[in-house]
Amino acid sequence: MITHPHGASVPLRISIQPSRMRVGFLLFAHIGAFICLMLSGLAGWMLGVGGGLLAISLGHEALQYRQSGNSDSVTMLGCSADGQWWLASGKQQQQPVELLPGSYLHPLLVVLHFRLVGGGRRRLLLLPDMFARDEMRRLRVVVRTGGLKTGVQGSEQPT
Repeated sequence: MITHPHGASVPLRISIQPSRMRVGFLLFAHIGAFICLMLSGLAGWMLGVGGGLLAISLGHEALQYRQSGNSDSVTMLGCSADGQWWLASGKQQQQPVELLPGSYLHPLLVVLHFRLVGGGRRRLLLLPDMFARDEMRRLRVVVRTGGLKTGVQGSEQPT
């Protein structure tokens, strides 16, 4: 439970930035795959097809990164004091979502699974360079404890 020193819950509101760590990892993985492909000893046409597929994949990832500020990308994540989660993108203010079980929480990586109110699902991959370190730690605590709930002096209230 996250509580203010006076006992009131503090809503979670996190602004999300594009990740340079993700770009570095993807570049490293694509270059490594290309080197392995060249050392594999495959026939020339197979090397061409594999190299082309790697180039398409890298181009797709580069396009995704360039469009990370577009109207469909998530720019803000939050949880209200009553435990209601929401996502905000460039084209919508706040869209209520339901946090699904199966989220992965680690100090270097958080993967959240959401069900959208209008139908569909969304997975959100969060790396440490996307927001402040204390916000990532707070997000992990909120997800692990099941959301923000009103409490008294940090004590758990039965639900």
